[in-house]
Amino acid sequence: MADSIDLYVQRLSSASSLQDVPGPPTPSNSSEVDKCYRALTAFLDRHPTERDAVLQVASKFPSASKWSAQLLDWAQAPGAPQDDIIMFCVASLMDEPSAAERWFKDLRIAQQPRMSRVFRELAQYDAEAFLAYCERSLRLDPESRLDICVMLLDIVSQPSNRNIFSTLAKHSALRSLLDSLLYDVSNQVFAIVLRLFTLVIPYALASLTNSVPLLMVVLGRAVNWRDRPFVDGTRAGREGTTSTPRPIESTTWKVLHQDYQIDLPSHLQPHAAVRMFLATVYNAWPSNILAFVRDPVPYIQGKQIEPIYNVPWPEVWPIHSLAERAGPLLCKFQLHPSLVEHTSTAELEDKSRWDKVDPSEFTARAHALAHAELLTIEESRADMTEEHKRGIGQPSHPSGGQEEGDVSRLCREVDLLRAEQRHSQQLQDQYLSHIGRLHQETLRFDFEEAEINGMAMRLKDQSKTIETLNTELAAQHHSATKAHQKHVKWQGQLRDRLGSMRDERKAEQAEAVRLRSELSEAWAIVKRQSDELALEKNERAKIENEALEMRPKVLRIGDYETRNKQLTDSQRLWDSDVKRRKEAEAQAKTWETRYHQLNGVLSSTLSESKARAELLLYVWGWRVQTDMVAVA
Repeated sequence: MADSIDLYVQRLSSASSLQDVPGPPTPSNSSEVDKCYRALTAFLDRHPTERDAVLQVASKFPSASKWSAQLLDWAQAPGAPQDDIIMFCVASLMDEPSAAERWFKDLRIAQQPRMSRVFRELAQYDAEAFLAYCERSLRLDPESRLDICVMLLDIVSQPSNRNIFSTLAKHSALRSLLDSLLYDVSNQVFAIVLRLFTLVIPYALASLTNSVPLLMVVLGRAVNWRDRPFVDGTRAGREGTTSTPRPIESTTWKVLHQDYQIDLPSHLQPHAAVRMFLATVYNAWPSNILAFVRDPVPYIQGKQIEPIYNVPWPEVWPIHSLAERAGPLLCKFQLHPSLVEHTSTAELEDKSRWDKVDPSEFTARAHALAHAELLTIEESRADMTEEHKRGIGQPSHPSGGQEEGDVSRLCREVDLLRAEQRHSQQLQDQYLSHIGRLHQETLRFDFEEAEINGMAMRLKDQSKTIETLNTELAAQHHSATKAHQKHVKWQGQLRDRLGSMRDERKAEQAEAVRLRSELSEAWAIVKRQSDELALEKNERAKIENEALEMRPKVLRIGDYETRNKQLTDSQRLWDSDVKRRKEAEAQAKTWETRYHQLNGVLSSTLSESKARAELLLYVWGWRVQTDMVAVA
């Protein structure tokens, strides 16, 4: 296999086109993958026009993360998407999560079908990772929020991505969208995010329950924005505009102040977007809406919501402003049953009421309560006219890059229109599903009504049968009465006989008790004597064992007496011997003393003798010497 890889690398180094090189072999280890990667990148540097072919070949190798830069360049370039390279891009994003930030950063520059297709596939294969990338970009890069929200709106409207609703409902990206609705002052982004949030609410009812007070704040912003576009909170507000205070300093959200020169479709115009959002929230928490609109400050403070702007809650909304602006909208809605059954607090505490609510049923009920069919074409046209009067949607005239800006704007508008078309189809499917469910319930009700009518007929037949049976029962009751009288008489006889038998039984039981007590006493005596006999046997056995154990000792006592007598005689003889030994020792000491005395005498005698001998020798020598002198 290594020879095949080396041969493939050699062919790539000398080829002018990938068509001249046979298909690559399958590498067996990471080193061979690296060889192929280096060879393909070198070939791509020499022949940049072969990028699509190189990426198609590279998609067969497990090295998607190494091609992140080339794949990003390919996704930004114009051209038709290719399925194998699209999946290669998705694998690269999943292998290298850090590369996703660059993709989202360039999203606002490259509005191309390849890029959109990559993100749609990523959302389908790994919705959690896709939403995590979206959340990071929404929080860190305000300028990318418009493109990300347009892309999200396009993706959630895809029929193949219906599961992303349930994922988004539990994901923290939903909080980022809520923060955008609370803080951002971009009119276009607010409209798109408001529409996106309206689509997600039927799937996130349980998870949004704790955020309902913040949703009410969003509702207050939306009601004001409906007729008055946003202006930056850093600038002084003017008549006919909505000014949002700055966020508190502790928040990490970066506010988007930019307005974009795009023409929003009719469903994203303020009147339509706010109406549908209000209808959706009204279907879920109507008592909270009324409590908030009636007096927003006590409502927010009663829910213990800390201020999210740099001003206290009483300064966010003028007095009675929400009631004046939201009242005409709510007057067109039907009365919701929850207004009678629940208070605003009970609506937030009772989370179990969403357990069996289907999203399509929720949407259909919201449209029914809001009379969505009354949103006429004239109202939509009025929205568009008002938006154009305020300057939203007017084309800009930049000094340079106008063509690129127009293309980007048109791409966004096409994506929004395509998303709305898909959402309309989805809404139509939900309506059909809801109609089918209602039809099934109608058939079930008709079937139950037929069963009830059949049951009523059966009850009439059974009533006639019961009357006949009651007549027969009366005759049988008369015969039963006579039988009962005989039975009572027979019961009296049996009762007397049973009484006598009970007395006999009591006497026998008393005798049996006495005999049992005597037998028990006898058994007790026998048991006590058996215990005493067992103790005596044990004592006897102990004594016999002790006698057997003491018999050798008794025999040894006699031996000890004989041995004692022998030892006594031996001791007597030993004492006499000791006495004689002592006398001999005393005599020996006496002779030793005498010996020392005589030895001293002898020593002195020898000394005297030696002295005399020396004297004699001296005298003799002197004489000899004298004689010799005389002779001389």
